[in-house]
Amino acid sequence: MPDGGRLTTQIGTEADRARIAITDTGRGMSAEVQRLAFEPFFTTRGGEGGTGLGLSLAQEIVQRYSGTITLQSREGVGTTFTLSFPPVTGELNRTTVFVPVVEPLRILAVEDEPEVLDLVRAMLTHAGHAVLTAASGREALTIFNRESVDLIITDLGMPGMTGLGLAAELRHIRRVPIVLLTGWAQELDPAAAEDVDAILAKPFSREKLFEAIARAVPDRVKSS
Repeated sequence: MPDGGRLTTQIGTEADRARIAITDTGRGMSAEVQRLAFEPFFTTRGGEGGTGLGLSLAQEIVQRYSGTITLQSREGVGTTFTLSFPPVTGELNRTTVFVPVVEPLRILAVEDEPEVLDLVRAMLTHAGHAVLTAASGREALTIFNRESVDLIITDLGMPGMTGLGLAAELRHIRRVPIVLLTGWAQELDPAAAEDVDAILAKPFSREKLFEAIARAVPDRVKSS
């Protein structure tokens, strides 16, 4: 909502499903934009650095949990996104989760979404790692050329230079372990990711993050 407005969230149940409705009073969308909104790489913000992956990734995450996401919008009025999820049945799995402990590393985290970058940095620093950050592949290359780095954690879908493009560039400079973050892990061709050491699917937990790091730098994992 570049011109300001109101954002409202409603949470409830409907036909035995959890329902979350998020409504804004922004500019709204045309019928054509609504039709294409969930298509990968479709964006109305190309000049502002948009990747066109936000809604398609959100849809994939929701569907991963057997949910649905729909939108209703009117130009000049606003937009409502509605998420619906089935109930959780059976007992929750309360088994203990093993988190690999890795020796302190100097890690370069590359992510164009500030919220995700902050989350990754917080997880890593809490575990005792030194973290450098970059918001793009080009910025990451600049840092990599002047800093000593033990590991790269990079997002796949970034504007300008993708995570795979960054990995290929890094290989020409010097060898460094690389973890690739992506919401498209199941669709990613393994042959296209030959320059990375581990792939981590979004959304991810702290446990999954450190499992991926352990796969990328097995020689730095502490023995239990």
